[in-house]
Amino acid sequence: MNEPQAIVLTRKNKIKKYLGIGSLTAAAVFLFLPDMAIFDLLPDFVGYILLLSGISCLRDLNDYFGDAYDRFYKIAWISAVRYFAFFVVLGLVTAQERPDTILLLTFVFGVFDFFIVIPAWKCLFDGFSYLSTRCDGATFDRRILQPKKIRFSNRRKGLQRGMTVDRAPQNRIDRLARTTVIFVGFKAILTALPEFAALSKDVETGAVFRPYDYIGIYRFFAMLAVLVFGCIWLSRVVEFVRAAKKDERMVSFYREKYRTDVLTKPHIFTHRHLKSALFVACIAMVFRLDLRLDNAHVIPDALLALILCVAVLILGRHVGRRWDFFLSAGLFAAVSTGVNIFEYYFFYNYGVTSIETNEAGYRFFVAFEIVKAVEEGLFILMMLLFFRMLRHVIFSYTGFAVTPEETRDPSEKIKTIHRELERGMLPAVIFTVLSAVSKLLMVMLLLLRREGFVLEWFPVLDTVLAALFAFFTIRSVRAIYSQVEYRFMLL
Repeated sequence: MNEPQAIVLTRKNKIKKYLGIGSLTAAAVFLFLPDMAIFDLLPDFVGYILLLSGISCLRDLNDYFGDAYDRFYKIAWISAVRYFAFFVVLGLVTAQERPDTILLLTFVFGVFDFFIVIPAWKCLFDGFSYLSTRCDGATFDRRILQPKKIRFSNRRKGLQRGMTVDRAPQNRIDRLARTTVIFVGFKAILTALPEFAALSKDVETGAVFRPYDYIGIYRFFAMLAVLVFGCIWLSRVVEFVRAAKKDERMVSFYREKYRTDVLTKPHIFTHRHLKSALFVACIAMVFRLDLRLDNAHVIPDALLALILCVAVLILGRHVGRRWDFFLSAGLFAAVSTGVNIFEYYFFYNYGVTSIETNEAGYRFFVAFEIVKAVEEGLFILMMLLFFRMLRHVIFSYTGFAVTPEETRDPSEKIKTIHRELERGMLPAVIFTVLSAVSKLLMVMLLLLRREGFVLEWFPVLDTVLAALFAFFTIRSVRAIYSQVEYRFMLL
């Protein structure tokens, strides 16, 4: 029976000094600044990435931290989309439609803040509370207050003016949790509120009062209010982190719990790396689709190779260092970049109609065809090497059978699962070749793709084949991922 191959604990798996608690400060620096509509000077998604890096250890200590990590992971992607949406709005949306688009985006992203960000922070602080109650002697969760001086006498309580009384310590975790929830909600509301002035932009100028004429002032005061509250929140985060680092008893308790509950189970890291690698591989496949503006690639195919290298780099700890893949991927990325430069130069200087009349253009076109053929050959080689690695994952990390051993040998069931996963990769391999051939033919038959000819629809066919390649490859990877989940489910 093939058992899941556990990784060897390397330096990357050692315990962080403070288990990443200090990253809360760095994350808060990126998160406390106000947003101007959908633009943020310090991108929030960078702050969420720092936060994810910090709590990557904590998420294994209890379910609260695990839920917080999953939620922050989702909002990190959403925040990245929000950041780049600003540039899309400026570049592709007309000036007349821009206010309505910004209003829609700020409202939608504000809803995400309420339904994802706030629960994520609450789960994070619930995780701290859960562990602090199980750590005898921990003091970081309690904020010691200075004795209070009585200013007014109270005979009922026996207090006289001038007396000093001790005050009970405040719960630092609950205090910061309340501040965070209020700040996130306050920031989401005040970011979207000024944009509702866009509803009045179509009112005739001079007829009535138009709030949209003063949207700049609304944004300024909204950002100022968020900045003041953000500074208060940031100072409390810094205070919280400093108190946590000073509590040696609590830090030692966290480290020992991580050592005994997590590092003794290396399959946790194996499962996590496989999950991340397969997810990144699915993202890479999308970049096979062509997005063109004026006969130039907006998203180059080299991104597919670079992102796929990241996935293979993660897989390398479990399937071995595949230097043949990295070599083919590097060559593909370099040649693909050259093809994009060739293509841009060709259409800028010559064009389709001048090939037959211009000798230099014809020679350049022939060289362009040769380089394109090399690119697609490298693409096929790169993908075949990647499918070989997926096959290794299938035989090493999949195959979960519930058949009782006393009635039937479960190895037969496992072999059946492996065969089904292998067959599932066959359509992906076929459309890999078809996609490469179609892209090569699209260049070779460029002269025939003129208006009135049958081959003018060939770019549509190329897009369809590229989409089918991405679909079947992602489907195959997801099927492998599902079996990996079953395999590690009971470990």
